[in-house]
This record gives sequence, structure tokens and C-alpha cells, in this order.
Amino acid sequence: MMVRALDVHHFLASLSDRESSRFLNESDPARVISLIQFADWVSTVDTVKRVAVISGSENEPELLFLPLAEVHYFNFDDSQMWDLNDDWSDGRLGKVAASFDIVLCEQVLEHVINPIQAVKNASLLLSSGGHLHLSVPGINGTHGEPHYFYTGFNPHTPETFCLEAGLASETSGG
Repeated sequence: MMVRALDVHHFLASLSDRESSRFLNESDPARVISLIQFADWVSTVDTVKRVAVISGSENEPELLFLPLAEVHYFNFDDSQMWDLNDDWSDGRLGKVAASFDIVLCEQVLEHVINPIQAVKNASLLLSSGGHLHLSVPGINGTHGEPHYFYTGFNPHTPETFCLEAGLASETSGG
């Protein structure tokens, strides 16, 4: 989907004043375009009952565009349990394995030393027919904690990560 200036205008106008201001003043333009594409994609997904957010929070803007769903967070706060560099196929997922309709992994992979393992871990959370929404920076300055390893990825790198994890890629690009 090619996003035009008019698409950005309509998208921002459809939001509350608070959210529109947030995206205009606190987000880079690439992130806003990614959100427009995400909101458009979500409208094509049949059923969303359970959502996993990897290393994110209740403030992830993508959550604004999802229908009401049960949301679970897998983040760095419990690094022994949810370290994305570890192999999660060791049974730690228990009942949550293969139980999520959508897994969001937004702007996280630059913070892990082994992004392919992180995507493999995310794939373990997906139910049959589930979707992984993966967003990575194309160009980025050093930032954030607990770690920071990559300053950006080629637009087609997430597709390669997904293929390495045994997932089919629907779209990939910049």
C-alpha cells in the first residue's frame, strides 16, 4: 500500500485530538506511515481474540486499531523468563504457546543480539492462522535500554527473519 499525504491527513483526522497530536509531535513520519498500513491491514483480519505484545506496553499505538481483545505482555521486565535471545521452545510458554491471533513485535529487534531467535520465539506464540506484525527501524540513532545493537534494517530483512522462523511473509517493505 502506497501511503500518500492525503492518506496521512485522513488518518490523523480520524483520531482523537490527543492521539493525532501524539502521532504528529512524538512519532517520526515512518512510524505514522507504518501505523496507517497496520490499521488498514487489521481491517482485513477476520478474528482477533488474543493478542501478544512482545517487549511492549499498553501504550503501543497499534493497540488503538485492534478490536477489543485479550492482551498479554511479554517484556524485558522479566528478562529471565522472556529474554528474546533464549530459545522459548523449552516449554516455558506452557498454556500460552500457539494461542495468539496476533503477535505484535514493534521496534524491538534492534534491541536484541539475535533477532532471528526473537522472531522464532514470537512464532511459538502464534495460533494456527495467527499473524505476526513485525516492525523494525530502517534508520535509527542509538537509543533505548536495556540494550541497543542495530541502527536499522533493510526493508526486506524482516521477511528473511520470518522465513528463517518458518513463517510465510505477507508483506515486507519500507
